[in-house]
Amino acid sequence: VYGLGATLYHALSGRPPVPGSTVFEVLDNLQKPPVPLTSLRPDLPAPLAGLVHRCLRGPVAERYRDCGLVARDLARFLAGDLNTPHAEERRRRTWLGGAAVLLALAAGAVALWPRAPRGTSPPPPTPPPALPPADSSDQTRRAARAAADAGDWVAARAHYDELLRERPADPEALHGLWHALRELGADGAEAAARRAVDAEPRVDAYLFLLAAAQQRGDPPPRIEALLREGLRALPGAPALLEQLGQRLHLAERDAEALPLLAEAAASEPSFRLDMLLGGVLNRLGREQEALPRFAAAVRRQPDSLQACYFLGYTLVRLDRFQEALPELRRAYVLCDGEYPPLIPLLTEALRETGAYEEARVVLDRALGESPEDLQLLLSRALLHDDMGNPEAELADLSAILALDPDHPTALHNRSVVHFSRGEYELALRDAQREVALVPGSVDAWTQVGGSAFALEQNALARDAFARAIELAPERAPLRIGRGQAAQLLGEWDLAIADFTWALARTPREDPSHGSVRFNLAMTYDSAGRRDLALETMRALQRESPQDEKRQDVARYWIEKWTREAAQRE
Repeated sequence: VYGLGATLYHALSGRPPVPGSTVFEVLDNLQKPPVPLTSLRPDLPAPLAGLVHRCLRGPVAERYRDCGLVARDLARFLAGDLNTPHAEERRRRTWLGGAAVLLALAAGAVALWPRAPRGTSPPPPTPPPALPPADSSDQTRRAARAAADAGDWVAARAHYDELLRERPADPEALHGLWHALRELGADGAEAAARRAVDAEPRVDAYLFLLAAAQQRGDPPPRIEALLREGLRALPGAPALLEQLGQRLHLAERDAEALPLLAEAAASEPSFRLDMLLGGVLNRLGREQEALPRFAAAVRRQPDSLQACYFLGYTLVRLDRFQEALPELRRAYVLCDGEYPPLIPLLTEALRETGAYEEARVVLDRALGESPEDLQLLLSRALLHDDMGNPEAELADLSAILALDPDHPTALHNRSVVHFSRGEYELALRDAQREVALVPGSVDAWTQVGGSAFALEQNALARDAFARAIELAPERAPLRIGRGQAAQLLGEWDLAIADFTWALARTPREDPSHGSVRFNLAMTYDSAGRRDLALETMRALQRESPQDEKRQDVARYWIEKWTREAAQRE
């Protein structure tokens, strides 16, 4: 029914009911009611517009029960039986030709629509009366119900008006009236719905008030207040919990959204709620809890691109790349490779599982269609790095920087490539550009320090490592880097302090442990502290009994310093 309504809406207005140039835009706009047809085509009769909008309502129970009823009402419209207001009768005649086409569409949908088993259709939206009718209004009440069931909303409106003259606070009549006004596209439906919920709160009325507030462009706080009012009147109503939770999620208030959506899902589990809860949990950093939600969504709709994508996305965030691959590959097939956010994620999973050639094919195809996509270029550069192809990696990184000279990741990665090729001046230039853009990046300052040290610009190296230490004081390699630069500058106290700090925090089995101890011994010697130099070198000898090269180096210096000491004596 929704698909038929969307087709009719497009046929009448020339635009889809849910616009959007990307999947995310469409999903976002799906939460809003379509622009009224009468706003786009003022000459369109209100009953016909109301018929189409009824097909497009959010709650399934508020739509037509099947396409046969849509075809019935279209046929009645053609025959003039929808009791259009007299002022619109002339306009109705001009729509007969177009409406005949719409009726043919509806008839086709009826022929193709699978029949649900008996008892599975949602109940009609008109609820039973809350108050027993007075004897004098029995006939009018029955006539109103019959007219509403038959879709004769003009007659239903007249009967409900008559009932309300006799019993102004009758909940059934109040709710029936706003239903009739909405179906007719007539003024006053929102005011009638407000009177109805004041008399007897009902979910469908609150959802109608919500749609009206959204269409009017009410600010988010007012819409939130309306939903909270509805939940105070109808605690635990799943539809209202979902609507409020969704709005809080869109406002990035996920901690507030989570309990509302969880309560709604406990009452009425659905694909939509699984997706919403998964998104909320992911944004809260609770990926392990998000995983079963997205998995449930995939079970409900195995061919949903969004469900497969987000299940794969969550598995990647958990570093479960092998499990992510089937979901991401399925998503790739579903979108025929044309969903941009998927490509970097899929290629990351392929890289991490060693499927380099498949990743290259995916990226080459995507870049053939979007050669200036920076994210795709970066993904391919990383793939070239994995495959040990620095020339190709350098080419992709340079292409990124030609399009965006201030791309920090491309600058950093290109600096690393230049450094690995011994191109230290180029490495330093890119690293310095990166720290100018991202002064809080530890890795950028480390790259400046390493490149400057390789160029024997030791003062610059010392200062760069010092800045990195301020940002990440727990990292031993930064102390080692500054210690080496200070050692070459003759700043013995600083070098000794850094090497001593790093030595205490570097495990003995770490390959750098012996190097740090050696540098510390040499610095003690340069500082004129030969006794400490000998003690440190002997410790190096004791710690490396199986390392012949290190034993030879330690033995050489121990013998040299011992001999020099004897000569001095």
